[in-house]
Amino acid sequence: MTYVSLGDANINEIFYVLVDGNIILIKDMTYLRQDTTYSFQIAAHDSRVTNSRSATTNVQITVNYLHGPPVFNPQSDRITIPITQAINSSVYTAFASDSDARVRYLQSWVHFSFLDNVYIE
Repeated sequence: MTYVSLGDANINEIFYVLVDGNIILIKDMTYLRQDTTYSFQIAAHDSRVTNSRSATTNVQITVNYLHGPPVFNPQSDRITIPITQAINSSVYTAFASDSDARVRYLQSWVHFSFLDNVYIE
């Protein structure tokens, strides 16, 4: 089984469909300033030499713009250190998480879904 994108040149500059069906983001999306949706079709072809068959499916990929700022956990804290605390020693570790940092490009993240299947012979 092999897969191929049926998207136009603009789609194919952003996403690449591997022959195993994986969709790879190949363009930096950090220029986006709002959620953006891309729609295209993917075709699957069987490996038969004669009487080959194929099918297509619609794919919709939405790139979500920033989901918000980092969040500290805890929101605030109070610490006490002894008077004998060693100089140049760590006295506290701050921790913040950022939901946008789940992917390589920190300002956007991607999800995709298959909308439906249309079979052709």
